[in-house]
Amino acid sequence: MVDPEVVRRRLRQIDRRVAALRAVAEGDRTRFLDDLDLQAQTERHLQVAIQAAIDVALHVPAEETAEVPEDFPEDYGSAFALLARTGYIPAPLA
Repeated sequence: MVDPEVVRRRLRQIDRRVAALRAVAEGDRTRFLDDLDLQAQTERHLQVAIQAAIDVALHVPAEETAEVPEDFPEDYGSAFALLARTGYIPAPLA
């Protein structure tokens, strides 16, 4: 069974990280290119957002469908494709 709180936590995490990435994107490009710490922070925000999306993509199909992502867990893309096939996300997002 899908744990809604687990999904909500991951989605909140994605929202926070994407907001941080947007703030960087709206900032000064030269400052970004000159600031190694800011680049590292940005990279980490991106990594955490991606991992949270993968967590949701693996959690929901495993609990809600008879299917499992092919080559689990080596092929995370198949988890997103499964979410699209089962109507959880739009196909272009997969």
